[in-house]
Amino acid sequence: MEHGQVSVAQRFVDDLAQLRQLAGRPSYSALERLSGHRLKRATMSDVLNGNRVRLPDWRFVHEFVTACRSAAAETQLDANELGTVADWKRHWDAANGGVIDARFPGHGSQSFGRQEQAPSPGQAAPALAAAASQASHDPDRSPAVWGPVPSRLPDFVGRESWLEALRQALTSDDRVIAIQGLPGTGKTQLAIEYANRHARDYDLVWWVPCDDRDAAHGAMTDLAARLGVAIAAEGGDERTYAELFDVLRHRERYPRWLLIFDHVSEPEEIRGLLPPLSGDVVVTTRSSRWEASGELLELDVFDRAESIEFLRRRMHGFGLVDAHRLADGVGDLPLLLEHAVESRIPVNTYLARLDSEPLVLLAEQPADYHATIAAVWQAAVDQLRAEPPDALELLRCLAFFGNDPVPRESLERGSYLREISVQGMLRDPFRRVGAIRKLRRAGLLRVRADTGDLEVHRITRCLVRDLIAKPGTAERQRARHDVHLLLAAADPLTPNDPATWRSYDELRGHAAAAGIMACSHEMVRKSVVNLVRYLNAAGDPSAALAMADAALAEWDGDSADAGPGSADERVAMRAARADALFATGAWSAALRLRQQALAAMRLNPERWTTEIIDIEGTSGAHRRITGTFGEALAADRRSVRVHKAEFGDDDPRTFTAVNSLVADLTLAGQVPQAAVMADGVYRDCLEFYSDHGHPAVLAARNVLGRCRWLSGAYAAAADVLTEVHAGYNGAMLDEDHPWRLVHEIDYAIARRDKGLMPADLEALAADVQQVRRRCWRALGVDHPQTLAATVVLASVLRRIGGRAGEAVNLLAEANRRYQLVLPDHPYGHACGAFLAVVRYQAANGNQRRAAAQAIPVIQGKTSQLADSLGVHPLSQSALNALANALATAGEVDAAVKHAQEALIGFQDLFTPDHPYARAVAANLELIRSGPPQPQDPSAPAPLTEIDFSPLPL
Repeated sequence: MEHGQVSVAQRFVDDLAQLRQLAGRPSYSALERLSGHRLKRATMSDVLNGNRVRLPDWRFVHEFVTACRSAAAETQLDANELGTVADWKRHWDAANGGVIDARFPGHGSQSFGRQEQAPSPGQAAPALAAAASQASHDPDRSPAVWGPVPSRLPDFVGRESWLEALRQALTSDDRVIAIQGLPGTGKTQLAIEYANRHARDYDLVWWVPCDDRDAAHGAMTDLAARLGVAIAAEGGDERTYAELFDVLRHRERYPRWLLIFDHVSEPEEIRGLLPPLSGDVVVTTRSSRWEASGELLELDVFDRAESIEFLRRRMHGFGLVDAHRLADGVGDLPLLLEHAVESRIPVNTYLARLDSEPLVLLAEQPADYHATIAAVWQAAVDQLRAEPPDALELLRCLAFFGNDPVPRESLERGSYLREISVQGMLRDPFRRVGAIRKLRRAGLLRVRADTGDLEVHRITRCLVRDLIAKPGTAERQRARHDVHLLLAAADPLTPNDPATWRSYDELRGHAAAAGIMACSHEMVRKSVVNLVRYLNAAGDPSAALAMADAALAEWDGDSADAGPGSADERVAMRAARADALFATGAWSAALRLRQQALAAMRLNPERWTTEIIDIEGTSGAHRRITGTFGEALAADRRSVRVHKAEFGDDDPRTFTAVNSLVADLTLAGQVPQAAVMADGVYRDCLEFYSDHGHPAVLAARNVLGRCRWLSGAYAAAADVLTEVHAGYNGAMLDEDHPWRLVHEIDYAIARRDKGLMPADLEALAADVQQVRRRCWRALGVDHPQTLAATVVLASVLRRIGGRAGEAVNLLAEANRRYQLVLPDHPYGHACGAFLAVVRYQAANGNQRRAAAQAIPVIQGKTSQLADSLGVHPLSQSALNALANALATAGEVDAAVKHAQEALIGFQDLFTPDHPYARAVAANLELIRSGPPQPQDPSAPAPLTEIDFSPLPL
């Protein structure tokens, strides 16, 4: 420890020793008893006798100050002379930062508890001058008049942008700046920090505490005395301080001045204290009414980086994970962070108590704060109780929402529900707006400027719930039910439309916080079903499944008490759960649950007409998964006819059915027909949404690009998919949404086949690797989409010199998983054939021998594909691979035969000009002429392979 630090520590210990003297010099035994034996005699002796060179731990100081105050009270001494725990906490913080506050015993004339008698008007006020000179800012920067600004925090964190905003506001034409915000956001500390940082910019800085009228007028009287001017004896308005205001207005003695009015409730309270605006005035307040009197600076809570910095400074060794959890749990509110640090309660325990017993936990007063946290919120609530009930009732309702902003629309829609207890207030826009205004003025509510949504800090919600709707009371039950109904009223009723997903995302957080799944109201349960459908449609099937399971567990257990529609909602939830199961890859379970839901719905077909059509429309997707592409095509043809008859051509549900049919056509090899249909559904979709960037339009255009790739127009396909890629980058879909992942794979395939230089292939491989990881993260390692990304990555790597071995490993993994997840599926057979090809091409040693060993595998897979698909792009690709392997092994006649079959098949499926047909024709000519044998027997023959590129199922 440096010499200066030792000196500061020793001076602080000297102050502790003098504290004991002021307390009547109690014995160490007495202090140990008064502390509940938390202080030890040996420890006190070591500290106070200077046997420890370091600054004492705050826990010791806290207990020592408390015990000394108790000792003073026992002997009928004035405990106020000793200073409060908050005073000593400021002193300890300053010493911890290397500064001794001159106002403490032994270092100056200012006592803790005494109010200095103001000198009479006209006197020089030497006592006040001495007090001002003892402030904790840099004396080299002191203005001529400084006082009585509280000590700045030695560990002040962040707030740079707010300090800059305050500075800019004060240099504008409007010189009254109100720092407004929730209790505990640090308004006072921001003002203190500003005053210290800009002290040299002013000739006079004066602090006016406004906790009550007497304190405010006392501070102004002290200022007048300090300046040697007279004040009127009575009045308390601007006439009282007319001479003082003249001094400030004329700016001859003090050209630059700053007055800070701290903790002002309403503008009327200090109207008579504000001088003419020839200087700077800062007001700290919870009320938003100051926006009519000057510029309002709405101070927010810490950002997360500031919270973490604060916790790491105050708690050495505090883990980053715990810091994030605590910051999140208290909503980054600086006062609660300070309280949590001072409490020294483990994070898990602190957060649990904050949720279960906030009033008890927050009944202690943090250092540097004027009251207990619970008392501040209690006072705000008590003030609301004294007024008409609208604001209090609205606050009680808002307290049971979640952490996200409350959509104002939910209140407006809820006003039409007679069952809501606050319907009268919500129905009347004047009462509703008035209640919002009162809560905002009280600092209990913020209104977002961009959306008008309502924000209630989680600490406010936590405390208000226990203050005005205690657990187990009818008030709490009614408030919760009101929220359930309001959330249901805000349901957009379109969970599959990406345009409404943001609204659903907001409702989701509130639904969990409000315990919406426990509600038996039919409308509420319908909204829960829609939330599950939204989660699945938005690309989070795991969350959808979890919510569905939780809801069904709740609903299946209360059938005796549920309303008449409860059975219907359980059926609807099971159908939604089946969709989530299918998306996660649990296809068999999804099929069983859909069949059960369909059977229940068919008992009342008029009630479930739309839902029956939707479930029956999933038949094609189930058949694609099982590999029966022909049956899937037939099922989806029927589905499209039904959808068009029921909903018309220009309905999103019809678009979905048509796109499913397009997928069947591509898998069946009927590419020309698929391309025509894809173009039509894209145009219909664009006309319906009138937005090129709408996710559904982008998805339809992506299908069109895929069809162009299948048709062999690689350059055109790449152009279309590049446009889609740009559109998705600006769209509302998460980057791991299944639609985006499907697009990323299609985009990679089109770029691969368009023709790339080796360096571009390396970049493409890196891109596909990222796509594969995203598929793995979002869908799981065994999902067909993840396997498709794996195969495409291998197809790129095999074209890069020296990386064929990596391709073999990836294909081997994909082949194994295909056999486990989709046994006997055409994709599994195609992957097996492709693996055999790449393996023999990457083999070290004699290429002919390696090809001969691969022939039986490729032949078997070719036969299986022909049996299941007939003449199909997959079977013809395998036939081409077999011909190439035979040619490489030297079996030319057999190779020619199979190459001719593959050529005829591709020409029938596509056209003679299709790249696949041209590649096989070139191979055939090369095989007939006898492929040139390379000098190196390990080098591959110059024959073209057709990559296996799985299409979406």
